[in-house]
Amino acid sequence: PLGPLLVKMVRVLLKHPWALPMALRWVFRYAARAGVVRLITSGFRIQPVTFVMHRFMDADDVKPAWEMLQRGERAVDGVLKETQERLLACSYAMAHPDSRKLVPACAQHSVYDPAINQRLARELPLNQPPRSAPKELQQTLAAAAASPVPNAAAPKAPTPADIASHSA
Repeated sequence: PLGPLLVKMVRVLLKHPWALPMALRWVFRYAARAGVVRLITSGFRIQPVTFVMHRFMDADDVKPAWEMLQRGERAVDGVLKETQERLLACSYAMAHPDSRKLVPACAQHSVYDPAINQRLARELPLNQPPRSAPKELQQTLAAAAASPVPNAAAPKAPTPADIASHSA
């Protein structure tokens, strides 16, 4: 409740008057960082900002879920159900040239672009050490990539400093 809080704050300030200037400086710094000063100086003109967070789905999950949706089937539980729900809620869709339908981007990339995905897998090999990496570093990266559970007893991934020290 605001009333008791204000009473406690006044009592603290009466007991420690030197805290008032410090508290006011903190409030003004916080307001400046939060944009209150800019808001006031701009005549209270608010500029909208959009933040987008994306959690990628595995192509191995998207393909069966999308195919079931195309047949009008709904998964009952598990990963397929979650994937279907996410595909249906997707707001990032693109026009598919063959069917002339809007298709969620995840379905487009994992279901309709398999040749492109295979080419990307060759050109952008994930979890592969640089070709010039020393044998020890290649073994560390290979062991980390082969670990069945991420971060479970896997060797520490090398940092750029580790790579630089091995190549020096």
